[in-house]
Parts: sequence; C-alpha cells; structure tokens
Amino acid sequence: MSFKKHRLKAFGLSLLAALSVMALGVASAQASGEFLLLEGGVAKTFLEHGITEEEVTGELEEPGYLSIGGLGTEISCTSVTPTGVVEPHGLLLGTLLYTGCTALETGALLHELPCTVSDVGGDEELGKIDTNLIHGLIILHNSEPYVLVKPDPPGTVFVIVKLKGAECPVSGEYAVEGTVLLEVALGHALDLLVKPVANQTELFPPPPTGTHPRLRFGQRNATLTGAAVALLNGTLIGKQWGAF
Repeated sequence: MSFKKHRLKAFGLSLLAALSVMALGVASAQASGEFLLLEGGVAKTFLEHGITEEEVTGELEEPGYLSIGGLGTEISCTSVTPTGVVEPHGLLLGTLLYTGCTALETGALLHELPCTVSDVGGDEELGKIDTNLIHGLIILHNSEPYVLVKPDPPGTVFVIVKLKGAECPVSGEYAVEGTVLLEVALGHALDLLVKPVANQTELFPPPPTGTHPRLRFGQRNATLTGAAVALLNGTLIGKQWGAF
C-alpha cells in the first residue's frame, strides 16, 4: 500500500474499460481492491470517509507508444488527458483525450508516416483521439494492486482510430478493443502512477469465450508502453491517496 504519487504504468498492453472480476474470468486467487484516502494520518477507503465520488484527471509521465503487431506501425501521442471519477469499491470511470498523435514506421529508426491520426469524426490536423467511456477496476494478485480496464459497456470498443492520407500505407479505420491491465506503481508524493503490464494473460487468465484477452487494433494484437499519473481533481485535490 502506498500514499505516494500514484502512477499508472503500462508494460505492454493499453490504458483504457467496463468489467467485473467474474466477467473477465479472474481466478479466485485474485480479489477486488480499493482506493484509499489518507486523512488525519488514518488510511480508509473512500466510502469509509463518506465519499461516493471524486473527480480524477492526469497527465503523461513517460512517453507512450501503441505498437501494432504485424503492421510495422506505432502510434505516438504528445499528451493524454484523463477525465473521470473514482467511485467506491476500487472503480474508475471516464474517458481519455489524446492529442498530437502521429503514425510511425517501426524499424531501426522511427520514421513518421504520411498519415493523419484521429478518431472517426475527430480533428485530423491536431491528431486528436477521444475515447469512448472506459471503466477500470482494482484487482489484487499476490496482494499487489492492478487496474483492469475495458470499454464501457462490455462488448463495445475503446475507440475507432482513423489513419488517413493519399500516401498513407496503412490508411483505414481500426477498432481498438480488448482489455488492458495496469500496474499501480509508486511515485513521488500525491498522485497515482500506472503502467501497462506485459504478462497480463499469465497473471489473469482470459475468459473461455467472448472477449479478446488482449488489446487489439483492428485484427492485430497491440501493446501500449508508457506511464500516466492520475490526480484527484475535485474536492479532494491535493489529498494523498493509494490502492490496496
């Protein structure tokens, strides 16, 4: 348990979800966790403090790349702004706005492709990707907290990304779907850091049928690297919080 700066780290999947532990087929060894608030030297859950909802925002802590397997392409964005709320029982609900997004050709060196990047109907020139509603839930594995996320409601997609350009070799519209597992890592002082986890399917087996256990970009597996900081932004702005 930590009351340091909470960062959201991603080791290989993606940051974005509606789920329940049962719906995701999480083994009985994993249980749901809670967000904690430290006030007056006492650590209690948000509900124990009488708090049923608190606004959350955030910012990139480490540059992020969405790598698409077999496509030779990565998507990079210069900023991400989460907007959402923390609710009781370890629940996060909100959206993500990415800006400054470009498509890169992978290889020894990353070369920018002649493609605009946006969500369908979004601002192509500014490279904006605005996700649909996502939903994350704290779950525990060997007493360590993770945030498991999916689109909300279940069965929908995080976003449809459009790559466009007369000379863009990967132009098209791609549904981003699946699940993402985030590690809750220690940070500096007042907020929560999270990062994607590479071995998601080893820690949390996928359900037998029905959903992709990993992040998907169209028909291809995708991985997300980077880190983001989640900040309390409502009546509790500046308060220390953690997860267990």
